[in-house]
Amino acid sequence: MAPRQSGGEDAAGGSPVPHGRQRWEPLHEYVELLMHRSTEVFRHRARVAALSRSRPESDPEFVQARSALAAALLERDINETLAAGLLTLDQRNHLASLLASGRAW
Repeated sequence: MAPRQSGGEDAAGGSPVPHGRQRWEPLHEYVELLMHRSTEVFRHRARVAALSRSRPESDPEFVQARSALAAALLERDINETLAAGLLTLDQRNHLASLLASGRAW
């Protein structure tokens, strides 16, 4: 596949290449999605870091912040894995049953 030029026709002389933001719209949407996911994780990570300086590990607010960070990390990883289409239906069902049971293996 030939590289696209900045405007006009593509390098192979085919259809016109869109100019400006339209050309990059899917990339912008993807970056915004990643930034949102990262922002949630960073926010929770910062809260845990701040609380860890002055609170004992048994402090309820610190425990809740660590739990929220773990959930945000898990949600991010699950969304990325599902978006990549890497899991079979059986694998998704197995993981869902693990979460529903609340038990570790």
